[in-house]
Amino acid sequence: MLALHLPRCLFHSSRYLQIRTLRTIPRKIPTYTRTFNPTLHEPPLPVEPISTDEPAASLQHASTRGTLSPRTSLTLPWQSRRCDSNNGGRNNAGGRRIEIAQVNQERTRCRPYTKFKQVAQLVRSAGLKSDELRRRFWKVYNRAKSADPHFVSTISNRDWKALWNIQAAESEDQVKRALRLVELFDDMASVGISSTWKQRAEHLESSIALGTDSKLAKQWKGEPSTLGFRLQPSKPEQLEMKARLHAHAGNLAYARKIIDKLFDKHHEWDPSVIITVFRLHTSSTSIRDNEAAEEMYDETKARLGDNMTLELYDAFLHGFQEARRLESAKQVFVDMIGGGCLATSESAEDLNQVLKRLHVLYSIGLDMSVMSNIITDAIKVLPAQYLGRLFGDWMQVAVIEQAPEAASQIFDTMLQRGFMPDTYHFNMLIRALLRTQQSPNVLKAENIGWQMINEARKAYKSDTKLGSSIPKTTKDRSIRRSHDFPPANVTTFALIMHHHAKKLQWEYVEYLLRQLKESQIRPNTTMMNVLMHNKTRQGAYMETWLIYKELTNPPDDVDITAIDLFPNGATIRHLWVVLRFALADPEHQGFTFLLPSPEKLLLETRKWWRMCQRRPDASRFHLGLAGADHGGISALMLHCFSYTQDLPGTLIALHVLRLDFNIYPTPREVDIIKRHLAWIDPLGDDADDQARFEFRKAKRIATEQVEQMWQIVLEQRLKRMGLTVDEARELKGDEGREFGINLLSEVIRVVLKRRHGAKGAEKAIKTAGENAGFRGTTGDMTAYEVA
Repeated sequence: MLALHLPRCLFHSSRYLQIRTLRTIPRKIPTYTRTFNPTLHEPPLPVEPISTDEPAASLQHASTRGTLSPRTSLTLPWQSRRCDSNNGGRNNAGGRRIEIAQVNQERTRCRPYTKFKQVAQLVRSAGLKSDELRRRFWKVYNRAKSADPHFVSTISNRDWKALWNIQAAESEDQVKRALRLVELFDDMASVGISSTWKQRAEHLESSIALGTDSKLAKQWKGEPSTLGFRLQPSKPEQLEMKARLHAHAGNLAYARKIIDKLFDKHHEWDPSVIITVFRLHTSSTSIRDNEAAEEMYDETKARLGDNMTLELYDAFLHGFQEARRLESAKQVFVDMIGGGCLATSESAEDLNQVLKRLHVLYSIGLDMSVMSNIITDAIKVLPAQYLGRLFGDWMQVAVIEQAPEAASQIFDTMLQRGFMPDTYHFNMLIRALLRTQQSPNVLKAENIGWQMINEARKAYKSDTKLGSSIPKTTKDRSIRRSHDFPPANVTTFALIMHHHAKKLQWEYVEYLLRQLKESQIRPNTTMMNVLMHNKTRQGAYMETWLIYKELTNPPDDVDITAIDLFPNGATIRHLWVVLRFALADPEHQGFTFLLPSPEKLLLETRKWWRMCQRRPDASRFHLGLAGADHGGISALMLHCFSYTQDLPGTLIALHVLRLDFNIYPTPREVDIIKRHLAWIDPLGDDADDQARFEFRKAKRIATEQVEQMWQIVLEQRLKRMGLTVDEARELKGDEGREFGINLLSEVIRVVLKRRHGAKGAEKAIKTAGENAGFRGTTGDMTAYEVA
């Protein structure tokens, strides 16, 4: 058997890496996530070359509609590139000198113009309306408008048509679609392009949906002829548009009548209009509208019968998810399977399609009982090959809800149905039992874990491949008996190792670590976190940081996409815990240079979060970092900056938490900052003064001075805003949070201005922001404006 590659640096290595780079990446997101994954999207379609006479034709057509800009009339876009740079800055025709700034301006205009023509020709020739091509076309259009204010006057009619058609196509983001159509309609009207009845109707629909033109909606209801078009009830496409308009205007019952009339006359008409009206029913807060949505689903299923497609089922499923109608959503899922749209084979693609719909149902579940209801109903209708995943999701919910009894019952249910649990299910059971911290459950978890580790040792000795989530001996579950244990994987080692480390049983930890190294199993994120926790418990703070660096920065000859090791939120949060312990420990004061500074660790945190925040499961990383109270990381950060007396870094950390993580300071963080200000405000840089701080009454005096300064700054801010103290306390939501963080920022700037002057304070804040990679705003006032 070929052994897996070991990391170049061992877990206990003390080598210090001078260059820090986070090279590991998050694991591939499964395809059953219901949000677009930017790491899995396909590259844009290749651009076909355009004909040379296309720009000239468009410009000739544009000249009949309006006057080109002086810059455009002087030099054609493609001619600016043919200027000879070696003839003294003169063109070939008239010998006039062309200013360098004008040449650069023409070249800037030419590139977006050409790019727009290329994409427009691609859309016309291919006839595609994909989301990727739609975004690409709109991006090129906006860039061209920014480069040249007169660009819209150079667009030909067929390019306008291609741009409108692709933006008017159905999209998942209907709000963005409506905004683009309104902007396009205004741009077309500004250059005198005559619109069709369909474009005017779609513009009206978008305006009503956005709620920006309520007068326009009233005018359409009263006198449609004044809007420039009249919808004929005999034409199906106009009847469909009429149903959409009435639905967006709030006339849902009348829209349903129009739909019934449409499909009574035209049985084969596109049912997408049904989905539009249905989603408006489910987005309503009225119970009557939600019940009407259920009637629409039943009518559509009866009308279409076997012609129901998976796309239609998905639209109904997401609609009921939006309305939180669990029973209706489950019925749609059952109908998908009964109609032959899902679970038709044992392929991986079909499995992902089923799991994608299951996760939509999971998002409706609010507690353990609801999740149990969903999974038990799914088990009744799904084939046997899906049971492993269903039971795994069920046990994961039991672990999260800290319900060990439920986890045990799920385990027994698996055995009763003849399904042999694998390593993943046993690991979930161990997690659930250990979280109870009750002696019988803990002893049971220890017994299961050690039995699995013994099986792993036997399997390794018999040359069995380890490290996968389903080992070789568990793939054929009919071979194992119900009382047998599957071999342990790296997660099992990590769980048992962490359990014994919490009990300070280091001999067991060292034994398990040796077994793990001998088995040559590559560590994962869970194992990395356990190793870091163990070193922190032993007071080896520098080794904790080295473990993190070495495991997240693998050798160059290792494929990082094959490594299941990317820091999660708990990992980054533990790094801040380690830094705080090291800065507060007098024995490590002389060795803290081996650890990152708070500003550098803040930069590491922001780089990590940029890799996570665009993922659909970003909330999972955010929860691990911020904790259950969504603010556990802020106190750790502020304590670290307080220990290093870095007041500009404290200001940067506050606004990084606000902008990147949507975490605002609470009274606990305010007290930390006040103590920080009380420490540095009355004292200079003299070490003797700081040493005598605790032996005098200066601490109490400094605290009182900070409170007085706080009250003065608060009164001045309230006076500027025209508010009273009671009115300020009544500020809620974002307004109240912004008021509090701006007040903190002003107080910090007041102290920095007293110590370094206004110029020095702003320079220190700018330097701290550059060290942390932060260039955002840090309050509504500068040091020059504060008192």
